[in-house]
Formats: sequence, C-alpha cells, structure tokens
Amino acid sequence: MDVLVDNVVMKKGSDRIIFFSRVLIKFSFLTRTIDAISIRPRQIQHFSVGTSGTTSLHWVSEDSSLVIGTKKGEIYQSFLDFDDLMGKQQDRINNVFDEMKNDQWIKLESKDYKTKYPIYSTAMISQDEYADPYGNFLCFGSGDRWISVWKQNQLTGYEFMQKLGPHTGWVKSLVYDNRNRLLHSIGCNCIETWDCSNLIQGNKNPMISRMAKRSIENSPTLGTTLSSDLLCLCLLPEIDEGSSSLLVSGGVDGRIHMWLSNPTHIKKTCETTAKPNSRIPLHTFLAHNGRVNAIVYSSATKMIITAGNDGSLCAFRVSLHQGFEFVLKRNIQEELQGDLFKITAVVSIQEECERIFRLALGSSKGQLCFVTAEINDKGSVNIHIDGDCVSVADNSMIYSIACEIDNSSSAVSTPRIWIGHASGLATIDNSL
Repeated sequence: MDVLVDNVVMKKGSDRIIFFSRVLIKFSFLTRTIDAISIRPRQIQHFSVGTSGTTSLHWVSEDSSLVIGTKKGEIYQSFLDFDDLMGKQQDRINNVFDEMKNDQWIKLESKDYKTKYPIYSTAMISQDEYADPYGNFLCFGSGDRWISVWKQNQLTGYEFMQKLGPHTGWVKSLVYDNRNRLLHSIGCNCIETWDCSNLIQGNKNPMISRMAKRSIENSPTLGTTLSSDLLCLCLLPEIDEGSSSLLVSGGVDGRIHMWLSNPTHIKKTCETTAKPNSRIPLHTFLAHNGRVNAIVYSSATKMIITAGNDGSLCAFRVSLHQGFEFVLKRNIQEELQGDLFKITAVVSIQEECERIFRLALGSSKGQLCFVTAEINDKGSVNIHIDGDCVSVADNSMIYSIACEIDNSSSAVSTPRIWIGHASGLATIDNSL
C-alpha cells in the first residue's frame, strides 16, 4: 500500500522511501526502518538512522555522500546521487526500485575497531592527482579519546585502517590541511597534529604518525577562570601568496587562539629575533562569554565567524602578525526577543560574490536559524536574521549541520541542509 503525504510517497511496511520535491532523493535504510515522517514548513523531514541521536555530519563532495556519526558510536555513509535528475523525475520513478540498491545507508564496521561512545567529529583526507584515486580516507573523532581512520576501497567501500591516540579527552573537532598534509585534532586543552604525508600512491602500508602536541592554559589576566578545554577548530587558507596556513581554535572559556597549521614553519615565518614557542598560540582573543562552539571561515569576506553559548556571532579579520582584528559582535539571542538560543552548531550554506555569505545556526533547544552577513561600504559587516527560526526537534540539541555542496553545473541552486540532533536526523530545504 502506498501512502501519499504532501510531497512524500511511503511504501507501507517497507524500509524504502521515495521523495518527490525539488529533486528526487532515494534512500534505502539497511539498519532500521524510519519511524515517522513529519512534514513541516520549509519541508523538514525526520529520519531515524541507527539506534541513537546524530552527533556528527559531514558532506563528502567528492562522491556526493553524507557521513553520519551517532551518539552510540555508529558510523554510516549514504550516497545521494543528484546527477541529471532535474526534469527527468518520471523516468527515474519507473526504475527507482532497480536503482535503490545503489543508494544505501552503509554502516562502516570492523572487528578491529568498535566504540559505544559518541562520534563527535569527522574529516576527509582527500588525495591529490599524484595519489591513488581511491586513496581517500575518512577520520572520525570519538568520545573514547581515539580517532578511527578508514581507507577508501574501490570494491568494498571504506575499510578500517588504524587508530590515532589516545587523546587527553573527547575528540571534539578534526580538520585536515591538504597543503601541508596534516590532520589536526582536539583533546581537552591540547591540539594534536598528525603527519599524513605517508598516505601516497604505491605505499602498501600507509600509516599516519603523530607530529606534535600543543596546548593552552587558563589566563586569569583575561578573566578566563573556566576550563581551558578546546571545542572547535577552523583551518584558514594561506591569506597571502607564500604565507603559512593558519589554524584557529575556540574553547570553553570564550577564547579563540591562532596557531600555524604546520608547527615546523614557525622559524621561517617569524620576523623577530627571539623565536616564539611553537607549542603555544601566536595570538589569543577573548571573544565570547562562555563556550565557543563553532568557527567558520568565509572566503567571500575573508573573515572568520565565531559562535557561542552566549547566543552571539563575532566576526574577525585574521593575519599572522596582527592577530585577530575584531569587526563585529551580534547577539542573535537578543534579536530573537529573548528566546534562549545557545548556538551549538554552524555551517556556511552560501557564498555570493565577495561581499555576502549565509549561515545556518543550530541551538541547544533544537532550533534552526538562518543569517546573512554582508560587507558594507565602510568595510564592516552587517548581520541580519532571515525570517523566523525553525523548530527542527523540540528540546533536542543540534550537534552538527551539513550542507550539500556540488561544484558541478548540475547542482541545484538551493541545496538541502542536514541537521544532526540528540534524537535523530533531519533535512530541510535551503530556501527562504
């Protein structure tokens, strides 16, 4: 029996569901039938994947797949094929059941690595043209203090390769520096840097090795009496030709810190006689009143945006020698007329020319808010809220947000957004 709900067709009693909206999306859940579908304003759809809430999301643009980490340590990958779907939905409908076997939620499993702790962070190590074309790697940071590394296999998908750690605490954030072939991870107040240069074509035993460990301490002079634990990382591209890539971290105490991505570059880039300690930050700034939960870089404005538990967004220009140049602080919570809005997750969803970019903000109460930032004629930034907040999941913390990004000409103009929250997974159409 088929049941039609708004723009959704469900095959009752089956684990297969077909969506007809802006494009055709096909899912086949191997692990668990979807419990319910709820269509709300802005086309929100809810899913149950695995046996718990979703704590990490990562969109892999290389193969148009979504990678999911759950609260109980499960890892899934789903391939969402959008090629040539526009204008050809009916043809696809006729053959959808034959094709659904190719678009499945695939669980990454290995007898050599299992965890029951949340998967908090994900990073893709994408190889260049000199590497094995099937030599990409997925890395997952867990509450068990380890990173699990999975190597792409042409025939069998991703296979477990090695563990990195242990860290001093939960691995809350991961970023990969492709230019220097370095993976950065967080554990408590430390940043671990891992050398990935051994992951090259022809190497029969590719392995990642520990390169450096850097840490921060409390700063009573800045009024930071809270823990100095770190929560998020953001990699900045080289700002000037020949300059070093920069790494920015944010923590529990409201501070943000600047580092050189490659700690061995400190001698080459420092112009002073006294060589600074490469184990401590180059610059530090007290940005928020409390936790800094997310940092994103805008290539359109060449700024970083930080978000925190205080419900605020802060904008900074960043340079190696000048540090953080404060541009703007906007209290989103106040603009929402006092509604509690602790910002727990942020994703960049659109960049326009060199002046405008859009963000999606997730809250501790399961709300989703869209904001637009624009550089004005004076070089400052204006940030305003686009429309009303959307309740994705009542009182269910949003841990992670991912936006479908496809650089091909066939990409839709308003890609979908995926929201991982404490009780499940949701999608929402990125249109106002």
